[in-house]
Amino acid sequence: MLTLLAGTIGLVISGGLASRPFHRPAGWTTMFSDDFNGAANSGLNRANWLYDIGTGYQGGAANWGTGEIESATDSTQNVYQDGNGHMASRRSGTVPDTGRRAA
Repeated sequence: MLTLLAGTIGLVISGGLASRPFHRPAGWTTMFSDDFNGAANSGLNRANWLYDIGTGYQGGAANWGTGEIESATDSTQNVYQDGNGHMASRRSGTVPDTGRRAA
């Protein structure tokens, strides 16, 4: 779940646009990009990505304010690069653990 630009980045991450060249419309400027070119099973580039870890923000509502029961982690068991230019995420364990990240 991406906090910022979820729709656009989600398409690129899922492969919907990743295999096609991107043609920037005239007058548009790239504000953020990441090629996810790290080694297989490596974490995300922390210069570009922040992890929201635990069950909520300090001083914020419990369970991220949405009643979520998972505990967000930065583990590469949850969020990782696949070595082929993609970011991937997966569920692990019996209690949902997610890699919650924000650009």
